[in-house]
Amino acid sequence: MKTTTLFLFSLVFLTNTCFAQDSIVDYLLHSKIDFYQEEKIINQQAIDKADIVFIGESHGYNANHKITNRLINEYKQACDFTYILAETDWAYTEELNKHILNEDTLGIKEMFNDVKGSFAWCKEQYLIYKNIIALNKQSQNKITYIGVDIPSGNYTYTAKCIQHILAKYQAEDPILKNIEGKYNLDSTELSHIKELLLASENKNFKSEDLFFYKYSLNNIINGELARAADYNWDKVRDSCIFENYKALEKHLHLQTKKMIGTWGYAHTNQAELDGIKWFASQLKNDLNKNIYTYNIFYLNSKSMTPEYFFPGVFKIFKSKQKLYYNTKLQNSNSWVQDSWLVGTKVYLNVLKKATDKNSITCFDIDKPNSPFSHQPILLKSLNIQYNTTDLMQSIIVVRNSAPSTPFGANKK
Repeated sequence: MKTTTLFLFSLVFLTNTCFAQDSIVDYLLHSKIDFYQEEKIINQQAIDKADIVFIGESHGYNANHKITNRLINEYKQACDFTYILAETDWAYTEELNKHILNEDTLGIKEMFNDVKGSFAWCKEQYLIYKNIIALNKQSQNKITYIGVDIPSGNYTYTAKCIQHILAKYQAEDPILKNIEGKYNLDSTELSHIKELLLASENKNFKSEDLFFYKYSLNNIINGELARAADYNWDKVRDSCIFENYKALEKHLHLQTKKMIGTWGYAHTNQAELDGIKWFASQLKNDLNKNIYTYNIFYLNSKSMTPEYFFPGVFKIFKSKQKLYYNTKLQNSNSWVQDSWLVGTKVYLNVLKKATDKNSITCFDIDKPNSPFSHQPILLKSLNIQYNTTDLMQSIIVVRNSAPSTPFGANKK
């Protein structure tokens, strides 16, 4: 009797699960947009209501730049925006903006030397910059980048920014010169930066110079703070990013400016997850920003992944001279998908049913009667109290993407 009851319960559960999955597939099929057709993928809600549009990606995929360029182009056409909110530090984007506004592609190429070994060192990122230059030729309202991150790479541009300000007042600092190119500071260097920040209250600088002098010094300190946090890296980093945004928004009068930006997908989550207040969630909940997020899901795709992501044991059968390995980090048939990245096998297989191989497909999941608005579909976090549309409003499914292409020779 118990066996029969258990069997019937299991049968009912599986049947209900299948019906639920079929209803989700049916919704997706009726809301899909083929990326390669003429229909626009920018959502009208993003155009009319959003203060900031986020594109949440996993880095290292060739398809990312196609999606970013398409959304930027359509958003520019719709609202003539002028700011790209960037997952990099302010000093880096200030240098980048000079080259973009001067249409200086050689200068941009030289800047790639400073990101070699990271996800950003790829030809696809260069194509995004070229696209911005092309768009700027067509509009009087030029697009520029606003970097609000801590210096998560090295401190070169931030240190140069501080030195440039000092030079205006016939001052110099040899320790700042020494930290260029460094990823971590020793205790003496960090103490010196803190002393400079403390002494900045007595600097007779112009207000603009004083703001960015203090901002840059503080950003170096925050960079070290986040690195020291180890497993709390994301928690500390996103808090620092949010504080940077608030400071720059106020100083540059950006409160009413519409922005778009491509970020690692976790930063674009609009709710606190796993104890982390992600950047987009703080913008939405603490500053009352209207956020629209596109989240990209990858099926059977390869990522150009920096070699430092892999422990030594994984490199036994790989070339130790390479900067990057092409790996399938996101795959609905892999244990990796369930244990590391957003998504679950069951619902990623639902995405498979609604898409074709070798495709990029867009879905508005925030329409009336959307199953995503009352279920945590595609959300992996345990004990989650949110529905999918609490975190994102559109999803883009990429199938069989090639990896990004290194900007130069793939060797150390």
